[in-house]
Amino acid sequence: SGVLPDPDGFYTDPRVRVLATAAGANRFPPTAASDVGANSLTQAEVTEIVNAALGVALGSRAQIRRPLDSHVEVTVSVVDTGGNILAIARTADGPVFGTDVSLQKARTANFFTRADARTIIQGLAANSQGVSFADYVTAADAFLSRTAFDGTIAFSSRGIGNLSRPFFPDGQNGKPNGPLSVPFFEWSPFRTGLQVDAGLDILLQHAGFIASGSGDVAAGCVGGALLGNGLQIFSGGVPIFRNGVHVGAIGVSGDGIDQDDMTAFLGVHRAGLALGSGIGNADPAIRNSRLRPRNVTLRYVQCPYTPFLGSNAQNVCDGK
Repeated sequence: SGVLPDPDGFYTDPRVRVLATAAGANRFPPTAASDVGANSLTQAEVTEIVNAALGVALGSRAQIRRPLDSHVEVTVSVVDTGGNILAIARTADGPVFGTDVSLQKARTANFFTRADARTIIQGLAANSQGVSFADYVTAADAFLSRTAFDGTIAFSSRGIGNLSRPFFPDGQNGKPNGPLSVPFFEWSPFRTGLQVDAGLDILLQHAGFIASGSGDVAAGCVGGALLGNGLQIFSGGVPIFRNGVHVGAIGVSGDGIDQDDMTAFLGVHRAGLALGSGIGNADPAIRNSRLRPRNVTLRYVQCPYTPFLGSNAQNVCDGK
């Protein structure tokens, strides 16, 4: 098993790679969804979304690569509203970590856009450290001055990341934490808030398995496929809609967070234009950027300046 050129011809650019089985088959080929009836993503739509996103990446200037003017290298994941994988594909030199992280980003944007996200979080049993997950929802309600995570607002992984910072606004020392973070005096990379708390017991159980050789956890992290490999608070994930109906999400990982954001956001936008089937990004009126907790806009996506190779185009995400 490993990374190989697409054996089935779904992806148009020869620089695209797929995750392969030992027999050389694509592990995650574009697949039709069936979760939202007639609005479910079709195989052709999933294929176009991935192709469009990878096209954005391959035509854009990387932030983290040498030589300068190298193109972006990423992994792209698409999921349905249940968090089930509909496709994963990548550029040839995308970082290995992007496989896991792109899927986390897609699942995070999808989960927090669902109408039942708040009730799922509230229903989680306290973890071994005594964390009450309902407290995170209560904190988010107060912070946003509205009922949080009830499906009326489309959340990006950047927006969830904003809510997960130990200072809000981010970077202003001494400010109170966001509602999905713990206070700064408790914060560390190993205690970020909801992100870590939700999967902590599974991580501890697996650590025990490594030490003892028995009692390992089953596959999955939080909530089955919905958040099967955990929450992600980095930018690069946005929900996908069809004519106002939430139908899934896309996640991108492997370059700078602004490049990841742009690849996901413009990938969905370009696919929507090509398909003409109502597929697109969330209506601006329901994006989390409409929210202004503490008089600070909750960012939805942030795209880099002059991002395209061989082009001076600016503000490429505006109005989309």
